[in-house]
Amino acid sequence: MTSALPGDRKNRPTPLPVADCMPGLYDCYRAVGEVESKGLDFEISGEVQPRRNLMPGYTWNEAEIISATVDGVAGSPYNTFLPKHLLKIATMYHLPGDRWRLGGAFRLQSEITSESNAVYDPRLAETPVRQGGLGLVDLVAGYRLNENFDIQLNVNNVFDRRYYEVMDSFSGGNFVGEPRNVLLTGKITF
Repeated sequence: MTSALPGDRKNRPTPLPVADCMPGLYDCYRAVGEVESKGLDFEISGEVQPRRNLMPGYTWNEAEIISATVDGVAGSPYNTFLPKHLLKIATMYHLPGDRWRLGGAFRLQSEITSESNAVYDPRLAETPVRQGGLGLVDLVAGYRLNENFDIQLNVNNVFDRRYYEVMDSFSGGNFVGEPRNVLLTGKITF
């Protein structure tokens, strides 16, 4: 599947400082003006060899403010807390006999920053909060006991990489990504 993501959007939201929000609110927004978005999303999956499935995907996303407003300067980036580039590759191999399967996934993303939030915290224009590109590895093993029962073990973020899902500011809004975690599931079919 491939998607092109062009588009101009008016009145996109931008966050305001907490001091500008109504009492009791910690998140409030104001329209930033016209934003141009460009992007591409590509994903394909299939059996590349007998018993081996491959699922690669790539996303490119870029947005910038194209008309000056109170809160946005034309040419400024928009939503820099999202990665511009995201590469995902997953594979699954079914061992002969079709009982065992082994697989893994690799996710690689480009830098994210808080630069686009400088409209409400001018310090972020000069010194944005940054996280360099990162890669995460997941592993999976599964076993089919019989036609009706299957178990699977997933280990996510195998190397326990510390990272942020979203970068917002010096004072908050930075969401920590999932640490290494293990999930054991069982599936019964009738």
